[in-house]
Amino acid sequence: MKLSARLARLEKATASTRALVEEAQDQAKAEREERDAAWAIMQGTMSQGHARMVVGAYATGAQDIKSPAYNTPAGRLLRRCLDAMDRLKYRHWPYTEVAPEVVLAMPPQVAEVYLDHDAMPLHNCEDCGFRVPITPGRDGKPARRHFDTCPLCGGKVGWYAYFNRRKAEADAASGHTIQP
Repeated sequence: MKLSARLARLEKATASTRALVEEAQDQAKAEREERDAAWAIMQGTMSQGHARMVVGAYATGAQDIKSPAYNTPAGRLLRRCLDAMDRLKYRHWPYTEVAPEVVLAMPPQVAEVYLDHDAMPLHNCEDCGFRVPITPGRDGKPARRHFDTCPLCGGKVGWYAYFNRRKAEADAASGHTIQP
């Protein structure tokens, strides 16, 4: 068999693999660009010190549970930043209405809560939808609220506050109300 025929067979055999590799590279590039755009928005809401801390933690791999830096203050802050980026990507009603600048906001006072406590964004603002951190209750200790009002807009915060308000508005608009 001639060399050209062998090369043609080899090209044909590896074409699908090359196409898969190129597709994966294109997808990785698109995800990088998406993450970089989200980081640009988030970084604009953070203090420079917090932003440097997040970049440093990411560079050391602190987002990986196997990393020794995973449960450090910087690792916790990094994970909350990455969680916000994921929330932007995978939202459901009514949170699809929340602006990306709100979803990705990490004001300094919120970043400090994540640095000082093992807090999670379990409450939200009924007005703007910002996810507000609380420290969940553990070992007989009650949950700890860190903010009485939204750190972004000053609105009322609570468990599913944004959803509950939108649901009540939708029910009122459609004439559906729950009778006591």
